[in-house]
Amino acid sequence: MSNDNPYASSQSAPESKPPPIGHLELMRSCQFVMESENWLMNLLMGSLCMLAGSVVPLVGQIVGQLVFDGYRFEIIEALHRNGGRQRGYPDFDMNKILDYLVRGVWPFLVSLIFSVLVVLPMLAVLAFGVFLMVLAAQAGPNEDITVVAIVVIVIVALAALMLLSILASIIIIPFWLRAGLSQDIGLALDFRWAMDFIGHMWWDIIVSMLFLALTGMFASMAGALLCAVGVLPAAAWVGLAQAHVVHQLYEIYLTRGGEPIPLRDSVMRVF
Repeated sequence: MSNDNPYASSQSAPESKPPPIGHLELMRSCQFVMESENWLMNLLMGSLCMLAGSVVPLVGQIVGQLVFDGYRFEIIEALHRNGGRQRGYPDFDMNKILDYLVRGVWPFLVSLIFSVLVVLPMLAVLAFGVFLMVLAAQAGPNEDITVVAIVVIVIVALAALMLLSILASIIIIPFWLRAGLSQDIGLALDFRWAMDFIGHMWWDIIVSMLFLALTGMFASMAGALLCAVGVLPAAAWVGLAQAHVVHQLYEIYLTRGGEPIPLRDSVMRVF
């Protein structure tokens, strides 16, 4: 006689999956950096990428940023493919520096195109408007009123510049994300997808930007207290935390009915 439980299901239990990300977990992004056993080495390699800009101005800064961005997008893609089933993230691999460099080119190109076609014209219009207002204020008959008017114009211009910076940051994120994941400039410049992403995620983007700005400020202050030695690791820490925040934004967008980004076919290393 069989001892099997007659009430047991004949089918194996389905693999449990974590619930999809439904809201931002910003503090988790800071803790995430330490989820790898080799997090100190990852932080060191990120710091060396930042240091390259100090050693070799411009060229070193661009190359270091490309490598670091390429590594961060490997993290974002691995987290997306992993679906939250495993803690941790890929470690920085010295043998893949060229791969990181090439992958970092795509978000860099998108950022460059966006700066030339969007940011610079916006700044030019703002600067021209300020110039015309200052000329009009100087034409006034009263010198005191002219001084007050110029001060007001400067304050308004600074406020407008801040708003333009926030707006530009909101607009660039979906293009930057799409470029880094698709690794295709044609797929990256999909304005319809970008506008859909912004429409679903604009408030979450603003909140995450403010959080990262404050985190970066406090991290830089803490690094400066260590005789400025900790400034680069602090910047690398915030950069890795930003990768996790961008991952969260993308996953939340997908839960809200967003369209997935086509990924380049590749075999992701299990971490």
